[in-house]
Amino acid sequence: MHRGVCARFLSVSKNELKMFPEYVEAMDKKSQGQVKQSIPLLNRVHEVVQQYIGPETPTDLAIRIDIAEAHRHVGQWKAAIDILAPRVNIDQKLPQQPQSEESCQASQLLSSLHLCSNDPAQAFRVADYAKKTKFCVPPLS
Repeated sequence: MHRGVCARFLSVSKNELKMFPEYVEAMDKKSQGQVKQSIPLLNRVHEVVQQYIGPETPTDLAIRIDIAEAHRHVGQWKAAIDILAPRVNIDQKLPQQPQSEESCQASQLLSSLHLCSNDPAQAFRVADYAKKTKFCVPPLS
């Protein structure tokens, strides 16, 4: 049940982002292998999203994930961590509601980024936090 709801939120967030010409151009650049050139465009979209849609929205998290993935692709681990870490606060109390698919994706990405940056202890902390949330668990087969 939660998966369908979360998939709709993810779809809405991505659809909102597709309204930005800079986002469409950034996705085109990424698909052409010009990932580094997509980062300034994605950062611009992020600025606008924060100002007009809000910093604590699914759309904000979706663009942060895109930016972090672009930074990861070009080996900029610290920049990727810096964009995601504010939205994956592992020191807060565990949420009582199931987490969105974006939140889970951000936690998993952040954990892998800490591994890439040779910080396995923090990677474990993030992964453990994600595992303890109600939605971030592997599906049963």
